[in-house]
Amino acid sequence: MLLALLTSISTSIFAQTLTVELDNIRNNKGVIYVTLYETEDTWLDEDVEDYEFIFPKENISNNKLTVSIDSIKSGYYGIAVLDDEDEDGEMQNNFIGFPREGFGFSRNVKVRLFKPKFKECVFEIKNDTTINILMQYK
Repeated sequence: MLLALLTSISTSIFAQTLTVELDNIRNNKGVIYVTLYETEDTWLDEDVEDYEFIFPKENISNNKLTVSIDSIKSGYYGIAVLDDEDEDGEMQNNFIGFPREGFGFSRNVKVRLFKPKFKECVFEIKNDTTINILMQYK
């Protein structure tokens, strides 16, 4: 009985599904990177992605794409999304340094001159969760 209870508890800790609804995707070229970060220390660090997922853009409809990520443990996360149109795994910037590819963040933080801080983007997953992210293009 105790083993069944412990198994149930541990399964529920890691059994959350995160659904991300992406809106305003400008085309179906390339792939979408959805990266979940667990801490401010790793936030937007290209060498440390806590959870990175790549999704094809073949199911885009009306500039929208919905993706699901299973087996996410409960906790606090920030999400960064890259619309990697040339599929090179990196954000392409223009000569001034502004992004040429699309991006988005959890809590739909608008980017002006600086990247958002983790605390601006953080949200909690404790059950199955759905969030909407509006893609931004400069």
